[in-house]
Amino acid sequence: MSIYILDKKINREDLAKIAKETFDSLVKGVADVEKEKIAIGGEWHSECQEVLVEQGSDGRNVWGFNIHLDQPRESWLEFFSLINIKPSLGSKDMEIQDENIRQAVKTIVDKFIE
Repeated sequence: MSIYILDKKINREDLAKIAKETFDSLVKGVADVEKEKIAIGGEWHSECQEVLVEQGSDGRNVWGFNIHLDQPRESWLEFFSLINIKPSLGSKDMEIQDENIRQAVKTIVDKFIE
């Protein structure tokens, strides 16, 4: 189970191959909303978070999400992860509640995934 840092766009077929490594139709991911970076893959969002932080991301700017490949594109993104609990930033829920952060994550996902 690998973690992939995306530096170029990938298509749905490539994403499906990554999904097959773990959850079949689900890919976990983490986005750095400041640096506009994305990591996907693995069993836990924290694995993606760790890789991004090792590459210089600030954990306060890193947010977890899921992509459900068995859903239509317009509803495949889920903003749900343990790493989204950040009480010092006012985020006390596993689901991203802040619409600005949700939109930033969506924009980054759209930038890297066709």
